[in-house]
Amino acid sequence: MATDSTWDSFPRRTWEDWRRSLDSPGVEPGNNRTYEKLTSLSLDGFPIQPLYGPEETSSESIDRSLLLKLDAQPGKGWQPGNKWRRVAELAHPSLQQTLLALEDEATRGLEGVWLRFDDLLRNGVFPLDLSLEEAQVRLAQRGLCLPNRESLTRLLGELDLPGCHLYLDPGRGSLAATALLIDALGTGGGEAAGVELKEVQGSLGCDPLSDAARGAAMPGAASLFRDLAVLAQWTTNSAPGLRPGMVSTAVFHHAGASPGQELGIAMASGFAQMKAIGEALGEGGDAARQILFSFPITGDLFGECAKLRAARLMWARLVGECGGSRQAQRMALHARTSWRTATLFDRGVNALRGTVETFAAVLGGADAISTAPFDEALGPGSRFSGKVAANTQLILREESFLDRVGDPAAGSWYVEALTGQLAEAGWKYFQSIEAQGGLVEALCQGAVHRDIAAMAARRREQLATRARGITGISEFPHLKEAPFEHSTKDEAHQAVRKYLAGLKEERVGSPAPPKEKRNPLQEARDALADGAPLALVSRNSAAGDLRPWPQGPLVGERDSEPFENLRAASDEVLRRTGLRPRVFLANLGSFRSHRLRSGFARRFLQIAGIECELSQELQNEKAAADAWALSSLPVVVLCGADEVYQSLAAPVARELIERGAGRVLLAGRPGEEESEWKRAGISGYLFLGMNTVKTLRQLLIELGAEL
Repeated sequence: MATDSTWDSFPRRTWEDWRRSLDSPGVEPGNNRTYEKLTSLSLDGFPIQPLYGPEETSSESIDRSLLLKLDAQPGKGWQPGNKWRRVAELAHPSLQQTLLALEDEATRGLEGVWLRFDDLLRNGVFPLDLSLEEAQVRLAQRGLCLPNRESLTRLLGELDLPGCHLYLDPGRGSLAATALLIDALGTGGGEAAGVELKEVQGSLGCDPLSDAARGAAMPGAASLFRDLAVLAQWTTNSAPGLRPGMVSTAVFHHAGASPGQELGIAMASGFAQMKAIGEALGEGGDAARQILFSFPITGDLFGECAKLRAARLMWARLVGECGGSRQAQRMALHARTSWRTATLFDRGVNALRGTVETFAAVLGGADAISTAPFDEALGPGSRFSGKVAANTQLILREESFLDRVGDPAAGSWYVEALTGQLAEAGWKYFQSIEAQGGLVEALCQGAVHRDIAAMAARRREQLATRARGITGISEFPHLKEAPFEHSTKDEAHQAVRKYLAGLKEERVGSPAPPKEKRNPLQEARDALADGAPLALVSRNSAAGDLRPWPQGPLVGERDSEPFENLRAASDEVLRRTGLRPRVFLANLGSFRSHRLRSGFARRFLQIAGIECELSQELQNEKAAADAWALSSLPVVVLCGADEVYQSLAAPVARELIERGAGRVLLAGRPGEEESEWKRAGISGYLFLGMNTVKTLRQLLIELGAEL
């Protein structure tokens, strides 16, 4: 049989051949920067190339088979597929609304619940230590307000324990929340009674360093990892299915950290927890099995997929170097769609963002995934948005069959290269943290804060100039959007008022100090048994020696907030006057001439909620001034083609200023005629790449909005 040598007859092309073809005159005459235009830089500084081949995946830090090996279940061999756990986040202040959400989730095959406690408990603050107004505002955000054992018992009674994994997210209140869980399951009675703690699986959510970064101070060395050590000893003896430690990068992510910084911080935090647990249990590297990792996921599909893959590789390497077994090297990984990418306006787009973010988490190999409700920027999610969030994962699994392929991105030259680059960037940042003495010292010295602040400033600049677009906000805004009725907002405030009233009726004095030193977990249980509310027990157990830091806590910001502040100012003008801020668009020349820039100017101004009054085709300065006089709006934007500007821009601007126009802008970049146009009265320009937020903010102020 003759050998088919058809493929051998084609010439072999190299990477350099391809690059030279891009720069050839036939592709783009006179341009020798085509390749550079197709290449971008990631936030972590490495290039994102237009094309990848096997050469880009030859890094020694990449072991393509390692991820699949780590996914093998010890004693059972490798299991094909990508089985992730759908975890519903419960975060409504109202217990009644939470029970309704659980009832809804039960019909969709609930596999896990993430109990996010209220903001004050997470920060070790007792509500009655604050003013009533401040306590109400902070408690009405996303977070469960559980006052006592009975409330948690009712909630747990709706879960199919131990089949449903239980994840606690109590912040600095992890010790108090665990004490509450023990009593609710062990002696609380009701439907939850009889469930053995040894059968419950999940996490207790103790994350000392993230909690410190979110607060205003760092606990001293004596108390920083105390709760984690106590919980690790308890779970080892009584609840081996519950991981005491959690490493969440959410606070750093929301403050603006890059993926590489997230990975480095995660490794540093995990390393610190592993050492603390190892010292408490004498387990060394195998203490890694006591830790759950949780990463927020944005809509950068391939980047976030690579981030999770890199995290798993880095953790395996770190645990292996610490002497951990292959089982200990496997990262327990939870992913959640990002709060930072959620928007207040055009909220339906958030459902699409959540789909992409969930998809990225699946591709990255997360063990458990939480999809946030599309209205979370408003506060506690509604039942409808919860249904959409749940169905997002169900469609990806049941209709898209994403659970049938293990590590589906493996083998992609782009994803493999990106995984290696992120792993290297994250490992480098991890080493820089350790060189400063570890994450504790890096936080206390302000190094992490400064690094994240610099990265956040870069991201804000990219968003403000629209190098990174936000659909529905900075791109394609929709000013006619109908108001969204958030049905659970009133219930949240009612629940908070009821919760605070109940606290006032409780005995809230600090318990007397014990006569002898006892186990802190037992002390928390005793305080709860004596009737102390959970929030008070949390504050007392979280108290300790604190080292305040001058740079303050890390503060999160959603990407869309600067733009939403502009829209809010426009909404206030609309509420006050019945009309939005308006400008006059003077369309110079024919429709074909002004169409593109007129459309650009309208979309640009709508970002800030500024409406436009459009002129007809204007052929001279008198026609332009006459058309403007019918509106007498204070700001005029000239729109037209470059050749029209050369003949009409200056005379039209002069005529408008003489007739009383307050300000004349031009849609387009200033060119050689800038000096002449400035003398004629043109005082600003609208063009792609400018600082949109700064420009529109100033314009809104000129139009009477308050900012």
